[in-house]
Amino acid sequence: MKRKAIAVLLSCGMVLGAGCANKAQAPAPATEAPAATEEAVEEVVEEAPVEEEEPSEAEEEEIDTEEDVKGVSAGYAIPPEFYSIKDNRYEANEDYSIVLFHGYGETLQLTEDSADIYPELNKAMQLEAEEKQGEFDSTANQMLEDAKEMISENPDMDPEEISNRITYEKDIIMKRCDEYVTSYYESWYQDGGGAHGNYGCYGVNFDNYTGQKLTLEDILTDTSSLQDILKEKLEEAYTEPNYFMDDLDVLLADYDPTLTESAPLDGIEGEDGGYAYAYEYALSNEGLEFYFAPYALAPYAMGAQQVTIGYDEYRDLFNEDYLPYMYVPIVTNIQRYSVSLDLNGDGTKDAIGVDYAYNDDYSEVTGLKATVTIDGNESSAVVDSEWLDPEFDLNGYFMQLEDGRQYIYAVAEMMNDYQDLYIFDVTGGDVKSVSNLTITKPFKELEQDVYGEYLWVHPDHLVIGNRFDMMSTFNAGREYFVGEDGMPDTNQEYYYVLTDAAYEPLTAKEPIPCIFVDEVGEAIQEDCLLSPGETFWNYRTNGEGIYDVKLEDGTIARLMVDQEGKIDGTAIDELVEQTYYAG
Repeated sequence: MKRKAIAVLLSCGMVLGAGCANKAQAPAPATEAPAATEEAVEEVVEEAPVEEEEPSEAEEEEIDTEEDVKGVSAGYAIPPEFYSIKDNRYEANEDYSIVLFHGYGETLQLTEDSADIYPELNKAMQLEAEEKQGEFDSTANQMLEDAKEMISENPDMDPEEISNRITYEKDIIMKRCDEYVTSYYESWYQDGGGAHGNYGCYGVNFDNYTGQKLTLEDILTDTSSLQDILKEKLEEAYTEPNYFMDDLDVLLADYDPTLTESAPLDGIEGEDGGYAYAYEYALSNEGLEFYFAPYALAPYAMGAQQVTIGYDEYRDLFNEDYLPYMYVPIVTNIQRYSVSLDLNGDGTKDAIGVDYAYNDDYSEVTGLKATVTIDGNESSAVVDSEWLDPEFDLNGYFMQLEDGRQYIYAVAEMMNDYQDLYIFDVTGGDVKSVSNLTITKPFKELEQDVYGEYLWVHPDHLVIGNRFDMMSTFNAGREYFVGEDGMPDTNQEYYYVLTDAAYEPLTAKEPIPCIFVDEVGEAIQEDCLLSPGETFWNYRTNGEGIYDVKLEDGTIARLMVDQEGKIDGTAIDELVEQTYYAG
């Protein structure tokens, strides 16, 4: 049976409220609630006989067989969205003079809306997160015991030789996320106190509809030519004489595209002194990317090797289910420094990156620099700043929009969960600074002491946080998209509370005037009062005076706060029993 693509109308109900992330005002809060909007999205449905109606031209487009029919229930045109959850570990000796172990593990969890839209992916990723968390805990615990044993066996050891040396860090690097595929690297760094640490990446690739992990045999129509293609790619990318540890034919012969994890040869470890290795790979927005860790093909000093088999370059090699189905806007996490991407669509790799700018002797950070190199022509722009600290994380995100515009959103971490967002226009290879603004991390408390940070995976769905001090300090967020001027834009009126310094309900001390409203902000009952002793939680705000709280029964009460922080002329701390403000 064949399938066909038809346009359907879906309402955009996203995680942070009832608005669609299309076009409107921002980053300043909107003052009027936006009208509900609808947008046409593509949904794949099974072909069925249609009586008394001729199919339109759009309905005539045919797309392969019954096995390809996926996502029959509505909504799959919205890519999945994720929380990043980090488990930080810090272990010291009794007097805290020696840091025995420090590190963190990172896992992914679908947002509530995405879990409903992609149930099979949600199940698979829950199992993946549990497995990876278990692996991190086991490794971290063993490294901590090793550190304790090292100190016990060497009582005269200088604490500086061991303190802060033992570390294990795991990061998620999203490579591709659309309605068909979720693909990322699990990057790791490990230092057990030896001559140097080690690092690498594991590729994780999911079919969003079935939740199945994708093997090379799923992704490619034929793996018999894979070794030859990879050899050609590696030789083109790494041309230094004697770069590899051996002939590439010999090195790549140890890899088996049918394996999902490495295994001893002949099934008996050590019998032949070798292994059959599984490839590490991820589907990116440009093609199938292969990663080779240090020592896999080349000495440690050469670092890791990465090559990409492009979709356009070897289109017939790919199972069409996992080709990008149509042009969609994308976000590529370029992290820090420089990565290779085809920026102008000519089939060759260009360079794009972001990093701190330094003074002449590299003793001081002076700002942030974005650089693009296309066909050997380099363009860069620097934004001066005295607040940047290279000890904190810096993450760059390349935004490719449907109309061809390209931007870098660079997020520099600061103290107390604040972030500076620097925006560069890199369209056409000409780098220009657009602007910068201070935001907060979009953390959401998922359960007690478990916090998830919204990931940016689509330029039309960027959750950005802001800090507010009302009856307590809270971090709230709403969805943005890349606007016409490159700045974050939104049509959502409200910021929804993500984390709150108030760890228990707020309690009215005096009658508090309010009105009761529904979820979209329409008045239900005017001239109401919150009675003394009544409890409630912060819920949302427009940042300009509207302050909605939720009562214990779920009722939304709207309070109007003036510029002096008063409600109907009365200071907030006179109206509630206890306020909770962060420093």
